[in-house]
Amino acid sequence: HAMLVNWNLEDFKVVYNAFRRVNHLKAVIDEVASFCKNQGLKIVEDKVAQSAPIQLVEQLIQLRTRYTHMIKECCTYFDSTQDRNVLDPAFVSAIHTAFKHVMKGNNRMPEYLSLYMDNRLQRSQT
Repeated sequence: HAMLVNWNLEDFKVVYNAFRRVNHLKAVIDEVASFCKNQGLKIVEDKVAQSAPIQLVEQLIQLRTRYTHMIKECCTYFDSTQDRNVLDPAFVSAIHTAFKHVMKGNNRMPEYLSLYMDNRLQRSQT
């Protein structure tokens, strides 16, 4: 948990590799997914953030980018059947599921996403 709070990716990679080697990643995956979900829910449930929906969506995108980076940096392994490094599908799925839960955590998210996209399109036309 402390590695996630402090975002210590080097230590997290060591933990990931150790638990993967002994085939006990479920607890690590569950902890990361839970932590990710809680961080996301704090954003979507924050009344102040809800008053600025474009910034709220940007915060969620930053959070998603952060976890995508973590998976790319820490949760990969060599798959001999594909003869290349691959992202751990269990971690990818767990983060995806956590964000689906986050997006359902505020019934106004479709509206917020629409406002965000409209803002992005307006900015790209100028």
